[in-house]
Amino acid sequence: MNLLIARYALGLPFSRVIAMLSFQGLDVAPGTLAGVARRLEGLPAPLAAAIAARNAAAGHAHADETSWRVFGQPADSGGSRWWLWVFTAADTVVCKIAPSRSLKVLDGHYGLAAGQLPEGRGPLVLSSDFYSVYQSFSEAPPGHSLIYGTSSAAPWAPDLGQGLLRGRVRGPGHSWMPS
Repeated sequence: MNLLIARYALGLPFSRVIAMLSFQGLDVAPGTLAGVARRLEGLPAPLAAAIAARNAAAGHAHADETSWRVFGQPADSGGSRWWLWVFTAADTVVCKIAPSRSLKVLDGHYGLAAGQLPEGRGPLVLSSDFYSVYQSFSEAPPGHSLIYGTSSAAPWAPDLGQGLLRGRVRGPGHSWMPS
């Protein structure tokens, strides 16, 4: 259990976990530790799935993505530039690394099927930047809205006073929130 806590909850690299174990009198070879971790890798999967489901069911969430270099991936995965998606709700954070920056990632996280949020799900308020995928997502399922933070508008700040940004915010489900 300490191995799981050190590696996955505290995020310690194996070298520090090995040092921690040696302070406790247990000398472990890196290969042995890697083998144990490989056998335990499926253990946190149900917990990770429950955290992702709770995050996706939240009424208000923040979403963002950034490029993420991946090495050693399958040849048909689209290259080494993948995307780290972060979904933050009041009590959970979910990180997903995906080969795509497309709407499929948002649809998959929030469980959209045929452009509809899951049955019985309450409304969703999603805070994001100006990336067009978030705008497309907000136009698909009814019952949710998109909020842009003003820090996302920083590159366009000189234009705000002149009203030149009006064309970038569409529909009644979009609003502004100071960051």
